Amino acid sequence: MKKVGFLFLALVLPLAYGCASIVSLVTEGGIDKEISFNSDPPGVELYTFGNYKIGETPLTAKVERRKYTQIVAKKEGYEDQTIYLRDRFNYWFWGNIILGGLFGSTTDFTDDAVVEFDPDQYFITMKQKNASREERLFQYSKRQARNFLLYSHAQIAKDLAVGEGEYLSTLYKYLEIDGKDIHSKSLGELRELYGNNTDIPSIAEAVLSQFYKKKVAS
Repeated sequence: MKKVGFLFLALVLPLAYGCASIVSLVTEGGIDKEISFNSDPPGVELYTFGNYKIGETPLTAKVERRKYTQIVAKKEGYEDQTIYLRDRFNYWFWGNIILGGLFGSTTDFTDDAVVEFDPDQYFITMKQKNASREERLFQYSKRQARNFLLYSHAQIAKDLAVGEGEYLSTLYKYLEIDGKDIHSKSLGELRELYGNNTDIPSIAEAVLSQFYKKKVAS
């Protein structure tokens, strides 16, 4: 029964996402679409159309999406990040995963600060200003783990349902979970986290909060 439940979860997760508020920003031309934005840290201000403030993350906004639409993400103490809203989802990337397998696409997304992990759903990882070398390395590796969780959520959920698989093994490596006994314990914890959170960004943050340990170079 548990396996059936996790397989169902793997199918419905791509359809679910969370947001704290909804705003409407409709313009002429292009394609007006509701787009979801989440970030680490939360409370990132989003601007467009000549420094017009859309709102703060997490939120869903109805934005004109065309070939050259840009949104700037800002937060005090962090570098600005630019979000390029393409007029279509990057299905080439997903085709690469389906046809080429996991590792054919890993290097395409592991260190992106802004990712569109599902159609019209973006996650922004802000980069801290004046961070030490150790902090930059930690944030880099954490960003890799988060992007893998975001992009591969459905495949990881399927592997969790059966207790093994290529995506689950890769997740263990990102989270530095090593050893058969530890894998067995972590499997139950990961299943619980996936079951207790309803949207993809929340799952990713819950997994990172529980498993990702900060390692400072000596």
